[in-house]
Amino acid sequence: MKIVHINKSDTIGGASVAAMRLVKSQRKMGLDSSLLVQEAQIKKDFITHTSHNSIKRKLNLYRLALEKLLFLPHETSPELRFAFSTANTGENIQKHPLIKQADILHLHWFNQGYLSINSLKKLARLNKPIVWTLHDMWAFTGGCHYAGKCNLFMDECSNCPYIKRRRENDLSNTIFYRKKRLYQKGKWHFVAPSQWMKNLADQSTLIRQFKVENIPNAIDTGIFKPAEKKQIRQELKLPTDRKIILFGAMNTSDRRKGMQYLMNALKILAKKSINSKIALAVFGKSTVSFLKELPFTTYDLGLINNETEMARIYQAADIFVIPSLEDNLPNTVVEAQASALPVVAFDTAGLSEMIHHEEDGYLANFLSVEDLAAGIYWSLFEADYQRLSHNSRINAEINYEEKDVALKHLQYYEDILKEKYKRLEEF
Repeated sequence: MKIVHINKSDTIGGASVAAMRLVKSQRKMGLDSSLLVQEAQIKKDFITHTSHNSIKRKLNLYRLALEKLLFLPHETSPELRFAFSTANTGENIQKHPLIKQADILHLHWFNQGYLSINSLKKLARLNKPIVWTLHDMWAFTGGCHYAGKCNLFMDECSNCPYIKRRRENDLSNTIFYRKKRLYQKGKWHFVAPSQWMKNLADQSTLIRQFKVENIPNAIDTGIFKPAEKKQIRQELKLPTDRKIILFGAMNTSDRRKGMQYLMNALKILAKKSINSKIALAVFGKSTVSFLKELPFTTYDLGLINNETEMARIYQAADIFVIPSLEDNLPNTVVEAQASALPVVAFDTAGLSEMIHHEEDGYLANFLSVEDLAAGIYWSLFEADYQRLSHNSRINAEINYEEKDVALKHLQYYEDILKEKYKRLEEF
């Protein structure tokens, strides 16, 4: 069985991390699994990229710029520019040798100029089984990656809150019907990392007729694991005499990540006269103004793309806080739990099923900065920390162990191929 995973990048973004981990875990099982990307940062024999020369790399930038330029007249705010993808430009990869040889095509995240809806149509015409992991909602909306409070995708996308001039036949409606026509051909199968995402997909007009399998993201619990904090903190030049709160994201200014709520929660904590007991560690892309506004001593760790280095950062912290307003099955939570860190989050979306309130972390009332602050304080100073930490690690071992996740995918693939061969025999 040859499996080709398709993602825009091999390192950038949560979907890239999830796809890479799945490929590695499948290869450990002896499966012929590879990753086809537009842009590659890592040199591995199982990673192939389509940007072989400067002309193709310039074309990539052109496609991304063109997609955003064409969306410009429709966007309601520059802050939402990357929250909506039209998929009107992309490469044609259906003739790539890996695609031709594959038994299973496994899609991940390919927006922003890698694959267009037309690219997907050409893949569908190959009549190969296509598995699509729903890292966000884009597969079944009229263009947004997360719909927020909007439920129009359950019926028909139109009057879109992401579109400046909302109307029944706006851009979201056009994209919605382009996808509807897309799904009328080809062999489509879907994977939802969280039950929350599966429930949304099952309610959507576009893909409710297809089977959506709930399989979480994988983690190597041999890399992400608990360790002695003091030594690691000394090596990372982090304080050994304070409780360290860890948080971060690919882009901490992304409104969906809820960093303003965390900021306000930390300001509440700062009033408790515990400044000498707490330090903050932040990873990801952060603005100088955001870091300066934080009320505790802060260590900016920047963008981390190395798993071993990232694992050490989790090992050095006491708790992980993720104030996301809407999230699927964040790799950061999986990583934190595998590292035996209690996680504090809002009780929302996929986070509600990942964290068990006051058992391995704390689920704060949605959008309540007071409860988020209370959860952070409780986890650090009032709870049985060893119990939380132990339970968090056990949760990761039970739900996200890479071998188990790879086996679940393999079973799904085998079921799909059996159905394919059964149809051929009947034909």
